Amino acid sequence: MTSHRVVSNRQKLIYPIFLFISGFVVGVLMLNMETLLGRTYQKSRQRKLDSVVYDPSTSETTSYIAKATPRNYEDVDSKHGLCIKDWHGLFFPYNRYNRFAMEWVGIIDELEWAIENRKTESDVDSFANDDSSILIGTGSLGMTSPERTRVILQRRTYYVGDTIHVTLETFDGNGRRRMRGGDFFEAVMMTTQPFRGTTGKVVDYLNGTYSIYFYAGWSGDATIRIGLSFTRETINFLNTVVRPQEQRVLWNVDFRKDGEIYNTTCGLKNEGIWSNVCEYSIEAAIGKTVYLCDKHENIGCAGIETVRTTIRLLDEMAERFNLVANNSAFFESRGGQVGDPIGVLIKEPDVINRRLNLPECGPDLPIPLLDGYWLGKTSYRSLVCRARHWSPGSFKRCLSGRTITLFGDSTLGQIHDIIKRRFGYAEVDHYFPAFKIGPNPASFWEQSFAVNVINGIRDERCNSTIFIMNLSFHFSSWTTRAYLERLLHIKHTLKQLLIRCPGIPILIKGSHPRENDYTEQSIHSSNWIFFDMNRMMRRVMGGLGIMFIDVWDMCASYYSKTLVHMPDDVIEQEVHLMTSYICPSTTLSEHEMK
Repeated sequence: MTSHRVVSNRQKLIYPIFLFISGFVVGVLMLNMETLLGRTYQKSRQRKLDSVVYDPSTSETTSYIAKATPRNYEDVDSKHGLCIKDWHGLFFPYNRYNRFAMEWVGIIDELEWAIENRKTESDVDSFANDDSSILIGTGSLGMTSPERTRVILQRRTYYVGDTIHVTLETFDGNGRRRMRGGDFFEAVMMTTQPFRGTTGKVVDYLNGTYSIYFYAGWSGDATIRIGLSFTRETINFLNTVVRPQEQRVLWNVDFRKDGEIYNTTCGLKNEGIWSNVCEYSIEAAIGKTVYLCDKHENIGCAGIETVRTTIRLLDEMAERFNLVANNSAFFESRGGQVGDPIGVLIKEPDVINRRLNLPECGPDLPIPLLDGYWLGKTSYRSLVCRARHWSPGSFKRCLSGRTITLFGDSTLGQIHDIIKRRFGYAEVDHYFPAFKIGPNPASFWEQSFAVNVINGIRDERCNSTIFIMNLSFHFSSWTTRAYLERLLHIKHTLKQLLIRCPGIPILIKGSHPRENDYTEQSIHSSNWIFFDMNRMMRRVMGGLGIMFIDVWDMCASYYSKTLVHMPDDVIEQEVHLMTSYICPSTTLSEHEMK
């Protein structure tokens, strides 16, 4: 018994020691496993990055580098070795239970990028030294002046295939340096005889300095022209004053009762309150936006028949909200040329190698810095993907009898006409979206909504339909929230379409710059708004396997004036580009191509 008691005491002593050691080992293993999982998660996030940008440090048009935003499990500052936890997901969960009125999230993203990516060494040094000295002075700060802004080009001679880099340093009318970005510049490089043209992609460093990159796609003399379309202050005015304004477009509407016609006014409203008006809601198509009509005392709301509006009404709406009289200064520099035209010489290289390693055209392609260039008035060369030029015969073979369903404005109507006239293809339908802007009366009850057209594609139509849409020019007078809500309802419907019709080709054609000849037009049909809508469409629809047809640079670099309805030769190039997305891996022989 004595011996037994001695062993039992030893066991009581050894047992807690064993537990301590075991716990220590397990803790070390779990810590290592957490680190391993964190790194694995971070690597998987890196692989899934859908944001790629062009590396301007090289002249290769196909060199891309992935740029990760600081949203990984652990974000490591490579300069200082600082490890930052993912506050956005772990410690700031407010958006999980209330996402309303968080527009400031975008401001954080903008300012965070600007501060962490300082352009000049002096900015970095002052930031690092935490210089908090108070600077005292007297002065004035005006909007960016196109006349005072400096244009810097390091050299004037290049070779075919080079990237041409121009730097802008912005100043106001008093010659004071601008220290903020946000101005909307547009730049083109052209040769007139024979015609060659391309746009310059503007990179905004948000500190008053900009880079513009051009692709030297041809040899000969070329001229660079840079224009200031909208200043930062003008864009702020459009975004904070104009775009939130409800009912910026009104329709003249006819009601009928007992053979009598009664006219009233209707408009769209997404936010706000109202009283004693006729309401028309189509939530599945446009969300919470409601079509409201002044109620006529002699007729009920069901008597609505036709709707129409005109550009003149849009101009009057700009005047009605005092958007012009009190703010004309915002548009004085509209389209102003920055500096003098710059001449450059592009030479043929000693060794000619123009083969570009471009990807096949397809869904969710990265956005390159350089989009493409014109070689003549009837040939546009894409730098996004391996686009081809199609003969009528090869076009028909590609489509193989499938029906092209077009849903969009009159620019898609041009696509419809070109496909029939120049390619001889008859299997194409066009639906115009509600609520259109135009002087011709349209039946209120026969308007088309994207969700209805998309929901009609099912069963045997899954394998025989190509769906192409746009939502741009008739929606610039919608509020940002109303437009995004309509896009998101369409996205939900497209997801259902992809579930029941896997592999169906879906293409979205973006908008392009149009004439902004006078102040009212620059408000209700602003090229800045159309540019921003392109970004919204990509943000909302990205990742679904949808193919984006970006024609902004194609239209902006054409030799004629940019119009809402571009010439037929431009529209034909858009069709060539679209077809290259529909049939990227074509087996057609070279002689069958155009």
